[in-house]
Amino acid sequence: MVQYIPGKHTARIRPIAPGCSISAWYGTVCTLGCFVLFKGYVGLLTAAHGLADPDPNAPPHVDESLVLQPGVHDAGRTKDNQIASVVWRNDKFAVAWVLDQELVNAPGLRGWTPIVPGIGSITGRMTAHVGQRVIGVGRTSGLISATVIDTNASVPLRGSWVHGMGLLDIATREGDSGMALLDAELHRLVGIVEASTAPTDEIASIPGSKANTYFWHERDIPDDILVVTAS
Repeated sequence: MVQYIPGKHTARIRPIAPGCSISAWYGTVCTLGCFVLFKGYVGLLTAAHGLADPDPNAPPHVDESLVLQPGVHDAGRTKDNQIASVVWRNDKFAVAWVLDQELVNAPGLRGWTPIVPGIGSITGRMTAHVGQRVIGVGRTSGLISATVIDTNASVPLRGSWVHGMGLLDIATREGDSGMALLDAELHRLVGIVEASTAPTDEIASIPGSKANTYFWHERDIPDDILVVTAS
């Protein structure tokens, strides 16, 4: 089930929250997945391609490590919308340190429990399994509910086949990459959305179209990146 809520997660949101629109200054739009602690600082976690490598054609005065909320496709390209700076990236995930803890309403971090809008707090992490019902909030789709149908899928990704990915029974939409997927009952993190096999709303809306969403597993997150959970 995909519950479309146009505009709700594309606006400027303060304090920033999982599910909202973010992007690099010259990047593609994506979703803030969840908050993490990385090397002692508050950061946000999303899919790596959402905060892609610097654009060689960008003006020299632009700091492309900066992250905007809302993202560039949601009229976010202003200095007032700079919220974070990318400090780490691999082929799956990207982490950006938040520029000011006030942006996440976490002065001093003590007792801070981030809330996923419409869901609640992330309570921990767990391994995805076939048949598991998961929920999440994406920049474009809003609140989703889906079922894990594969945990070792092989999918074509940026010109090559990638193995061992999770697969959902629904298609998400452009801009949902980076969405955190949580177990529907326990609210534990099981993965981060990478992309969908259905690039258009028309395909995604056809029953039986075999449109799917694939995701990185929570176990793929490096050990030194600590997901912020309910204390």
